[in-house]
Amino acid sequence: MKVAFLTRFDLSQESGVLKKIVNQIKQWKSYGFEVVLFAQTHSPEIWAGLEDIEVQYVLSKPTNSNSKLNSLKHRFQSMSDLMNKLDDWRPDAVFYRFTTYYPSISKMMNKYPFVLEINTDDIQEYKLKFGFFKNFYHRTFRGVMLKKAKGMITVTRDLIDKFDEFECPKLAVANSIDLSNFEEIPAPSNDRPRLVFIGTPNRAWHGVRKILDFARLRPQYDFDLIGPKSDDFDQSLPPNLYAHGYMQVEEYLPIMRRADVAIGSLAFHMIPLEEACPLKVREYLAYGIPTILPYMDTDFIDNQHSLVLQIPNTENNLQGSAEILDDFILKVKGKRINRADIQFIDSSFKEKEKFEFIRSIFPDN
Repeated sequence: MKVAFLTRFDLSQESGVLKKIVNQIKQWKSYGFEVVLFAQTHSPEIWAGLEDIEVQYVLSKPTNSNSKLNSLKHRFQSMSDLMNKLDDWRPDAVFYRFTTYYPSISKMMNKYPFVLEINTDDIQEYKLKFGFFKNFYHRTFRGVMLKKAKGMITVTRDLIDKFDEFECPKLAVANSIDLSNFEEIPAPSNDRPRLVFIGTPNRAWHGVRKILDFARLRPQYDFDLIGPKSDDFDQSLPPNLYAHGYMQVEEYLPIMRRADVAIGSLAFHMIPLEEACPLKVREYLAYGIPTILPYMDTDFIDNQHSLVLQIPNTENNLQGSAEILDDFILKVKGKRINRADIQFIDSSFKEKEKFEFIRSIFPDN
């Protein structure tokens, strides 16, 4: 069965999402799918981790134009070009990381069956990320594509309810990680507890400012931020907080080695989402780092663990849980999660579910 994996995403540098895409494609190929990645990307540079995957791409931005109108025209034209490439390959099905409406994608959905991956409550997230025009455009046209979907795979259970009006088979499968790609790092022996957070600048739902406030409240702990840098903040950082900026995995691995505790996204209440399954949390767990979950994690609703702590998904979740966090941090300091206890997050299990779901929708291919 030929499956085109379609996405609008930057292929030039390592990221949690890109590693997830690579994992999905490699797993599906091992199960017997023939898969090609079709992408609209920012740069002609291709991350080395994609070297074993066939990639067809177009650029989302014109090379020599500062005009917003020209950039918008180019984006629509380049997506049309990408759809021509996809059509030339003639897939049996298309797996699309759903973002927003493109006429050329909508047209292609009339020709090939599409399964959409739903990663977020797009209406609420667009309100946070974009202005009035993009929001209006998205809300107006999103249903055109969603109604044509032959299937949807959501990353949480509650997202199925949010897309309930669109009648097609649906499956909830939390984000996964290939545990074999991560070494089991030994626990550190820090004098002071050390906490780590991986994030992306300008993502309000990451709630990074809460970590700054908590670092001031708890000067006896040290905090490492991977992704955000000091210039991203309009205030000085407390002396026990270190903002390292963007780093590739080999650069931030030493930081993970000395971490006692990791922190998940802190402000899903802004979107609002109660349930989530961030990729960075899967990476924390792959390294065995005890983790704080400031939301309901899809994989830990039915799988409790003494080294994984859930706190409320509220505006004041760190400071309001300060004493509970103190007890947890001191309890888990110098400990690691046993790999055998978290096998249920491994991609070999999760991607098999997706593979079987897609095959069930298109049994003749």
